[in-house]
Amino acid sequence: MTKCRDACVLLLEDDALICLDAEEMLRGLGARSVLVAHSVDRAEAILGSAGVDVAVLDLRIGAGRSDGLALALLARGVPFIFTSGYVETDLPEALRRVPVVGKPYAADALGSAFAALG
Repeated sequence: MTKCRDACVLLLEDDALICLDAEEMLRGLGARSVLVAHSVDRAEAILGSAGVDVAVLDLRIGAGRSDGLALALLARGVPFIFTSGYVETDLPEALRRVPVVGKPYAADALGSAFAALG
């Protein structure tokens, strides 16, 4: 069973096509609901108003990054994974053990990343 089964998943993704595919994959992995955000600000608003169980964060959002949101999730004890189309080598120490799924990604890669969360 993955961390995403029967979970409310926050999905932060700024590419519309990848977002649609990811939402479908998450539902296929058993997510109860998928709350989509296309910006860090929107993701923070969702996090503040919904009972998020787990999150999928695109590391690079527009010209920015989701590191700050990731640190907030850590502080709240919400497990998460990163997605990225780049090789990420400059993550803060606290985020270096977070599973990263490369783009384009597949449902089995997401499932494996969730399983790695424990």
